[in-house]
Amino acid sequence: MKILSVKSVEYGAGVIDLFFREAEKAKNDPNFDRSESKSFLSKVGDMIRFGVQETGSVLRNLFGNGAGDYTGVGGEQTNGTYDEYESGEDDEGSGDIEVAVNTPKPKSVFETLIEPTDNATVAVLENATNGSGGVVDEELIFDEDDSESENDESELTPEHQNENEDFEEGSEAASNNASNNESADICEFNASKIVSDKKVILNEIAWMGTPESFSKEWFELKNTSTSKVDMSGWQVTDLEKDIKISLPSGVVLEPAAFLLFERTSDESVKNIKADFIYTGNLSNDGTNKTEGLRLFNSECALADEALASPWWPAGDNKDKRTMERDSNSAAWHTSSAIGGTPKAENSAPYVPPSSSGSSFGSSGTTDNDSNQTDEPQPQFFSVKINEIFYDAPGADDGKEWLELLNEDQTAVDLSGWKIYESDVNHSLSLIRGSSTTPSGGYAIVAENADEFMLQYPNFTGNLFQSSFALSNGGETITLDNQELEIDVVSYSTSTGANGDGDSLQKIEGVWRAAPPTPGSVNIIPNQPPQTSFSFTPSEPLAGQFVNFEASSTDPDGVITDYHWTFGDGMNQSGASTTASHMYSSEGNFEVTLV
Repeated sequence: MKILSVKSVEYGAGVIDLFFREAEKAKNDPNFDRSESKSFLSKVGDMIRFGVQETGSVLRNLFGNGAGDYTGVGGEQTNGTYDEYESGEDDEGSGDIEVAVNTPKPKSVFETLIEPTDNATVAVLENATNGSGGVVDEELIFDEDDSESENDESELTPEHQNENEDFEEGSEAASNNASNNESADICEFNASKIVSDKKVILNEIAWMGTPESFSKEWFELKNTSTSKVDMSGWQVTDLEKDIKISLPSGVVLEPAAFLLFERTSDESVKNIKADFIYTGNLSNDGTNKTEGLRLFNSECALADEALASPWWPAGDNKDKRTMERDSNSAAWHTSSAIGGTPKAENSAPYVPPSSSGSSFGSSGTTDNDSNQTDEPQPQFFSVKINEIFYDAPGADDGKEWLELLNEDQTAVDLSGWKIYESDVNHSLSLIRGSSTTPSGGYAIVAENADEFMLQYPNFTGNLFQSSFALSNGGETITLDNQELEIDVVSYSTSTGANGDGDSLQKIEGVWRAAPPTPGSVNIIPNQPPQTSFSFTPSEPLAGQFVNFEASSTDPDGVITDYHWTFGDGMNQSGASTTASHMYSSEGNFEVTLV
């Protein structure tokens, strides 16, 4: 048995009401064609009988006989057909003429407008006139047995996709179908594959909700590339798979365009249409050490992520400022706009009025009002351990130091930050300069600030002192903002800089040994080329040309000039890797290439 909602029955009544309205309009239309043999009233009568017949078909499908057996108006019960008696008048008004017509069973109005798809996905009935002349804008979800069901926790619904220019026009799948994630294979949160070329990113996350309600969470994706990206089959999940989103076929994201995902309904973000509605919520009370969102492509390769460990990297729960992606890095910042910038370019980083570049933000709440907390929590900033001087020549007591680089877009106050090593947290004490490090600036954390200044008297930057003692054999160092982990570095003697006066420096993402550069850009000094050459013939004769060919290499550059000394007082220079020389007498000659 098919079960339809009251709204569906009202829709059928609306069809009948619409018929009578059209009949009345035709009756009063002076241009109505009356040249046929039947009178106008006869035609109206026929149309009424047809409408009654259609209504009977609907009601029988709802409450009457089984499928395939029904009775025509004024006719016999048949199997698959019915007899219809049609009446009309001839030109002289001679009376009704009965005509028997064999017709296949028509589909009901509801079967025609609403048909479950093969995989039992959602069909949406929009802007249908109900029996009262109002509008039915209702979502009907059919299970395998065609009965109505409630929206489950895993459903993803496209919202007004035909109005969204970010979707490829003419894509029927993107415009009409929603994805049923219960039938989709959800990517594992701990992915083994990672996308090498990031084009689509998690761009903004409202884990704290909106000023209207903490439950109105939302997030957006952005295509950062210059080409379209087919998002069919892409997924977004959280750790517990409370959020399980699988994008339907046909979703294409234009360059620099956004996809907006709103929780539960299209009311999470005011006055901006959601591209998709999802269910589930983000844990944001700091108790889950590994909460977060991860974006996967159609092959379940990790495309991007945002993790809370345990606090989210940015965002403010008290003022409801969202967590936004930096424009030129993978780091996050707190939005300067309350409520964020949904489907628009991200704002500049928020700077609290009480302290420029404060290290503190407000973390989140749960769905339970009683668990909400507005207590300030440490905030993530992109500050990196950039240089390590762990083993000075000879006795190194008091000579060890670390260099910190602020890669964030905003100034960062390092008050309250710590160095964690050898299972001990070491606090930072400001000795000279400012506790706030500007964007792109450096700060030195020395074991002994006085000893550091003896070794580097020209240093003029921010200098902190901390009581750590770095191991000469290697260890792991962690930089923390209070209890929030900011950066972790492990080093060993195999990397170099062990007692030879060099430091370990992060250069283009790789740790290398090089002469120390505290408070300035890390560089590797120019290394000399490795020279090598050969000559022919192997046993030359006097008066015969000897041909030389260089095979030298330069580990950090390109060789531009070769200088040959042939050992008989003659030499040759140039950019060529080859040279020729004739010896006028026999003897042994030392040839040098530099």
